[in-house]
Amino acid sequence: MSELYEAAISIGLDVLIEIHNAAELDTAIALEPSLIAINNRDLESFETNLDTTLELLDRIPKTISVVT
Repeated sequence: MSELYEAAISIGLDVLIEIHNAAELDTAIALEPSLIAINNRDLESFETNLDTTLELLDRIPKTISVVT
């Protein structure tokens, strides 16, 4: 993912990284992005749970804009 992220940044694109869980959040934060999207949908059951956002939001640095 870092190669794609860096390639997009190098040509002036804004990158929105979508996450679904804490493991994906850790990977995303390592890239030091400016934008992260939290997807509240469980990809196995397709159920939506807004608690996902509540659980992950405090772990995201204030320098990163969040879409949920």
